[in-house]
Amino acid sequence: MQRVIQSVETAKECGLGVNAGHDLTHLNLPLLIARVPNLAEVSIGHHLVSHALLVGMEQAVCDYLSAASGHDSPC
Repeated sequence: MQRVIQSVETAKECGLGVNAGHDLTHLNLPLLIARVPNLAEVSIGHHLVSHALLVGMEQAVCDYLSAASGHDSPC
């Protein structure tokens, strides 16, 4: 995680935005957002759909909204 944080800080100093993807889930997204607050975008599509196969799309979207906000799901 420290390498990720350092990379994001360096990118920000260079005027670059940082996106994150691959292996993000509703379970690890809150940690990433807490430790790397300057993310421009996160790519969650693959896991969102996979998670929806287990819990349904409505619940999967609610889980991600909760993960991204750091609060209980508004759904």
